[in-house]
Amino acid sequence: MKPIVLLFAALTSALPLPAAVVINEIHANAEPNPVRAEFVELHNTGPTDISLGGWRFSEGIDFLFPPGTILPAGGYLAIAESLPGFREAFGRQSQAEVIAHWSFDETSGSTAADSTGRPNAAGKPKTAVATAGVTQDAEGRFGGSGIALDGAPGNYLTIPYLDELWSGSYTLAAWVRPADRGVNPILADHSNPQAFLFSVDTAAKMTHRGPAAMPATAAVWAGNGGTIVSNVWQHVAAVWDRDAQVGKIYLDGVLVFSTLVGKGPAELPLVQNARPWHIGRNQADTNTFKGGLDELWVVKGALPISSIRTLMNENRLVTTDIVDLADIVGGGDGSLPGSGARNGINPVTGAQVASYGSGDNIPTAPGAFQPVEHPMIDGVFVPDGTLVAAQTITTTGLSTIVRAGDNDPSPGFWYDGAGLLGDPTKVNSTSAHYLPRYLEDPFRHSILSGMTQKGITFDLDAIESSRNGRQVTGLTAVAADSRMQSGGSIAALVFLDGAEVYRQTNIAGGERIIDLPIPAQARFLTLVIANSDRNNASDHGFFADPFLHIDPLPASETGPPVMGPYAGSL
Repeated sequence: MKPIVLLFAALTSALPLPAAVVINEIHANAEPNPVRAEFVELHNTGPTDISLGGWRFSEGIDFLFPPGTILPAGGYLAIAESLPGFREAFGRQSQAEVIAHWSFDETSGSTAADSTGRPNAAGKPKTAVATAGVTQDAEGRFGGSGIALDGAPGNYLTIPYLDELWSGSYTLAAWVRPADRGVNPILADHSNPQAFLFSVDTAAKMTHRGPAAMPATAAVWAGNGGTIVSNVWQHVAAVWDRDAQVGKIYLDGVLVFSTLVGKGPAELPLVQNARPWHIGRNQADTNTFKGGLDELWVVKGALPISSIRTLMNENRLVTTDIVDLADIVGGGDGSLPGSGARNGINPVTGAQVASYGSGDNIPTAPGAFQPVEHPMIDGVFVPDGTLVAAQTITTTGLSTIVRAGDNDPSPGFWYDGAGLLGDPTKVNSTSAHYLPRYLEDPFRHSILSGMTQKGITFDLDAIESSRNGRQVTGLTAVAADSRMQSGGSIAALVFLDGAEVYRQTNIAGGERIIDLPIPAQARFLTLVIANSDRNNASDHGFFADPFLHIDPLPASETGPPVMGPYAGSL
């Protein structure tokens, strides 16, 4: 688009405005505007980077650029009315960026540099400043130096608050070699009002507290998992996926804890404390870290397991884009927020239909596999656990025994739908587990739904071809039973090239988190909703937010970075 003059807002600076910065695009929506997806895009047409810190849109809309905002030479930057609205309107990716990274490579002194070089919103550099009892030139995990903390009260490192962590998805990760299995805080903002604590003791631990119950803050999610060993380097990571409302903890690249949070949007952000945070100290007590610490990463975005393992093994951040399998089933191309409709696929015939389907779909040939005329879907089938022989699950003839239920008729079709099912009045029930209040959330969610029994196989090669050969690296989803009726339960199974890689049975009114790496050589991905209790009239299973993770586009092909929100309206 040709650069345009500014008609709806004034961009001002305390310094003369470089002529190289132009407003490249204004996207305005007429009222009613429920999604709130308006934005203004800036473009630096000049040959040098320009600092936007202190610049402001001051008429029509109001937005102050924080210190450290840089518009690179030739670069673009969008300022959005609403970040969730922008994400819904123009697609959601799991693209991640580094908020801070301390490599602890210094060999002397009392400071540790943040490799990003970017300050926080207050303009303060994210340099970690050590007190006594911190050794800079200690043995590191990757052959260089790390730090060693002696565990004495008062000995830790201080950093400025990281405001980018407050409201969205994040990943925290570090290499640790604790001297003991006592309480060893890694990163924390945990004095009153408490916000979060990332730590290890006998296990890897994370607590994320929300603002809803201020000042007595409540845990949005908390968990622990794995076994920590003294005097051994281990990699720990905590992930908060704000969009999916899922918290996860990894130890040495293995998912050891996961939970789905049934809370409303206002309850989900971190408590926001504009005060110093600490590395190696829990501010709520006298506990400090004792042992070795190296390569502490704070990442904006929820990394899948494939990226966690790359961070662990290669000490580098690999981001991913998303392919939505529910959108593909709806006849779309797998993009977000989606190009398909709430269409269905008959598991008996393979026909794509413009409905959800109803009644019993009884296969005339038990175990038969039906191709689907969608380039990214290989086919569908009705799982039959009574078959002695394996049943076919791909057009190439790969077969396996799908034994998680029975061969009862299968009501309905596979279908794609917007928003998750469930009764919001029963969220946080003391007597049962229920779904999050997704329908109250401004984010768009996807559902790949179907009553048991059903199987569907996707062609990963075709999906990669549709993305210019970019590699599929992982699958994330939430498997659940939305009917939650007495006696009803389902099973969720995942296969790669006919080999079972995931199985959860007797899911009844709860949820199971799926986070699987996908090797480069894999061709077929099969998802199965099966019947755990021979009563499929009660079993309406689904995969929520069923996302493939793929290699990202080159930087030259991605959209501009986005900031916001701004006040006012275009």
